[in-house]
Amino acid sequence: MSFDPTAPFVSRRPFLLMGWLSVLCLSGGCTLLIGAEKRVEEEPGATGPIDEETQISTNDLCIEYCDEVMDHCTGGNAVYASRSSCINTCNALPPGEAAEPSGNTVQCRLRRARGAASAPDEECVAAGPGGDPSCGSNCEAWCELLEHECPDDAEVLADCEATCEGIADRGGFDVDGSYERDDIQCRLIHLGAVGGDPESPHCGHARYIASEKCIPESDAQPTCQDYCATTMANCRGSHAVYDTEDDCIAACGALPLGRLEDRVENTIGCRSYHGRSSSQDPGTHCDHASATGDGHCGDATGDENTGNCESYCRLFGAGCSDEFDAAFSGLSPCVEACENTFDDRGAANDTFYSLRTARDEDSLQCRVYFAVKALAGDDEACEKASPSGTYD
Repeated sequence: MSFDPTAPFVSRRPFLLMGWLSVLCLSGGCTLLIGAEKRVEEEPGATGPIDEETQISTNDLCIEYCDEVMDHCTGGNAVYASRSSCINTCNALPPGEAAEPSGNTVQCRLRRARGAASAPDEECVAAGPGGDPSCGSNCEAWCELLEHECPDDAEVLADCEATCEGIADRGGFDVDGSYERDDIQCRLIHLGAVGGDPESPHCGHARYIASEKCIPESDAQPTCQDYCATTMANCRGSHAVYDTEDDCIAACGALPLGRLEDRVENTIGCRSYHGRSSSQDPGTHCDHASATGDGHCGDATGDENTGNCESYCRLFGAGCSDEFDAAFSGLSPCVEACENTFDDRGAANDTFYSLRTARDEDSLQCRVYFAVKALAGDDEACEKASPSGTYD
């Protein structure tokens, strides 16, 4: 490997644990110490032996697991950048049952690591930190590791595994290629470098909205697939803005993609930013991630403050071209008519958009909803999407 991101970080747990147990023994008698030892042994993490190579406190199961996976998953099949990353990851995972080595556990990964001795191409990915596809899922592992290693970053997510579905999954496990790439593999790699120190910069790299490492390239263009996966994962229930992912993909195709660095432009890049931010505050960001952009992805500072009109006209024109051409000579006339007709019925910024309200009001948002349906193939939606349309 060309790097060892874990080198500066050595687990602090054994020293903290020893100090705590000593206090218990001095203040309350060693019977408390026995009870504490039993509780610790039942949880993931370091419980005694020191791994000879890394000098990290761990347990016998993790030493055996890392012996197997580091020996059998090498080169293009490597799943850890270093043994210390393996030990750290193992310390944070549930041990599981040797008699039933399944699920998101070390025992399941150990079984796959042993199998990798004869079939590394088939077994190494499942033997790695994500466990996917045989030992749980990458999202299940990321949430488990994030909660254990970086609890503050896990706590802000309303539903970690649902939110994780919006993170790109490249498949397989490329330790070198994913070290600085915006995907779930990158986040799993950096969680292995935390080593029990929640102040480690690797927590920032591994969080949902990552910093410095697991981030998109500054001039990268968003994709409809990533935007919709993120928005569908984070904007659900009363905050949902699309009925289906197909509706979202259809709407995305009618709007400018822009760049992932966009923050106020009427683009998918801007909506992608708000879709991600919805993981922590859906009440604020989901309507900005919607098809309308709610003026935050659009003309948020214009004199008219009617940023929803441009989005509506783009969607209506793309989904209902005959009706659009019959009513307007282009985008600008449509926007002007929208601003006059719906100035107090949804054209203004911060009018909010969700499925809960858009389907049953005589508003611009209702027409946006049906314009999206028309884009997704509903032949009867254009009549309701037009400026003069009605909803029954």
